Amino acid sequence: MEHPLAYIERGSRALPSLILLHGFMGSKDDWDEVMDRLEEHYHCIAIDLPGHGESLLPEDSFAYTFDGLSCEILKLMRQLMIEQVDLLAYSMGGRLAYHLILHHPQYFRHAFIESASPGIRDDKERKQRLLKDLTLADRLENEDFGEFLKDWYAQEIFSSLAGEGDLLEGLIKRRLQNDPTYLAIALRAMTVGNQTPLWDILGSLSVPVVQVAGALDSKYCEIVDEVSACTEYAQKVVLEGLGHNAHFENTDAFCGILKTENLWTESLSQI
Repeated sequence: MEHPLAYIERGSRALPSLILLHGFMGSKDDWDEVMDRLEEHYHCIAIDLPGHGESLLPEDSFAYTFDGLSCEILKLMRQLMIEQVDLLAYSMGGRLAYHLILHHPQYFRHAFIESASPGIRDDKERKQRLLKDLTLADRLENEDFGEFLKDWYAQEIFSSLAGEGDLLEGLIKRRLQNDPTYLAIALRAMTVGNQTPLWDILGSLSVPVVQVAGALDSKYCEIVDEVSACTEYAQKVVLEGLGHNAHFENTDAFCGILKTENLWTESLSQI
């Protein structure tokens, strides 16, 4: 049975399963280098989120909501006959991961969340972010996509990539594989400005979480501290010299964390 979300599998199905969730404008291919290092120890399942990669769903699809997308991920697990998984998620995918482990904890063993938050607590700030992202969605539909990407990666949050010409060029080439019209649909629906904040229910968290932030990403370094203060199930790791996109900037350092964090399954001890 064909699933509405495109995905790829790496590693034996006999191994513990790991679902990988990319960020905004990413795709399942973003995890290629990470999966190169994990596939001997994990059954990796990297998913194209709605509007990204090959998951070009109609605008009215319920999957563009976090509730609907959660349902599709759980359906995929049933289709693959998987009872429980670990999660590895980045940015927008990390926000989805928080939604999954808080609303459907029985399906998840552990979560490894990079550069993501449980939403925006302040109502005014959340509305401002919604308006900002709706404007960005309009730009995606009306501007040259290549120029949009240059502006996007000129933001301060990506400043750690500024001196990495080849790395940044490769990232932009990968982003250009997406369809900006569908990215606009995804952004309007899944912006953090539309997401119900999860801070108030973090105290009910029962799935162990390792939060990762690059030391150069001051915003998310603060967020991981705030999350850790809300629940004993979350711990933090800060990677020196890296920014918002640590798994891309230094894949070896990023995957090295998996060897040392005792919240992870025994299968990772041999990486």
